[in-house]
Amino acid sequence: MSRQSRQQQLHVSVVIVNWNAGEALLDCIASVERQRKCAGRSFLIDTILVDNDSADNSVALVRDAFPNVKVICAGENLGFARANNLAFEQIQSEFVLLLNPDAVLADDAVAKMLDVALADSRIGIVGCKILNPDGTTEELGIQSFPIPLTEFISMLFGRFRTCEVLRSVLPYHDPQKDGEVVKLYGACLLLRREALMEAEGFDDQFFMYCEDVDLCFRLQALGWKVFYLSTAEAVHLKGRSSSIRGVEFKTRTMFESLLKLVEKHRGSRAVWPYKVALAVAALARFAAVSLMSLFFRETARVSEVKAKYVTILKLVMKSSNTKAIQTDAR
Repeated sequence: MSRQSRQQQLHVSVVIVNWNAGEALLDCIASVERQRKCAGRSFLIDTILVDNDSADNSVALVRDAFPNVKVICAGENLGFARANNLAFEQIQSEFVLLLNPDAVLADDAVAKMLDVALADSRIGIVGCKILNPDGTTEELGIQSFPIPLTEFISMLFGRFRTCEVLRSVLPYHDPQKDGEVVKLYGACLLLRREALMEAEGFDDQFFMYCEDVDLCFRLQALGWKVFYLSTAEAVHLKGRSSSIRGVEFKTRTMFESLLKLVEKHRGSRAVWPYKVALAVAALARFAAVSLMSLFFRETARVSEVKAKYVTILKLVMKSSNTKAIQTDAR
């Protein structure tokens, strides 16, 4: 049976976790609807929206525009991992597509990702090329488990694409090329349900951030492949929900999640070196940005960047372990 014929029998469940995504959510779901028939191929798609107690009118907008979408109201802000796990309990389809509410799929993205998954039964997760709103391609990050050195370098040099030298000495995957990778990020991921169930879904100790990286590591430990497909694309507006709470919340949550990831896979004794690496890099970046501010007008973006590094320094000084940092999720 050809992969195209196999596709026509497939059922893909799309899971979208929403928290005040507003009208961007409509564009997201509309892009899912367009996947039903692409390039002459068809497959069954159903969409599940898990709403984390949004205060805007996004759920009402979806119910009005897309009455076929199944809406699960969590009743509270469960975070990304727990909300997805809530949907997983109700899914029986062979494949599950995880999609951020501020992401828009290219018209044939799901079909292309399915082609890859069907070609190799040991591929447990497929990620696609993520485009920024300006059309640039999002980097895949350093392709290894986080260690103090890589975290120091990532923070010190900011965008990985700006430092060509680092690409030659650190594990790197060109986002313009297909291939197996160590980790993917969760804006748009196609998961084989068999692999997802074997991994028992996301680890819900992660409120937001790092749960996708943790899942990739656990899938590989179980013998599944993690694959990146450059020819399938999605545009990601990035951080709409977290931006509502501001830079401090986003920075604090990312910091907490990274330390949880480290403690889970490397043990509690490994956490302190990460804190030192993050603090030194944050201090260096803050000093550099502050120095530039003496000669150039400080923009809102610069002020936000400085606030990020100040938050990291405060968190490092305040915390003696990962449990000392509590994310106010509600």
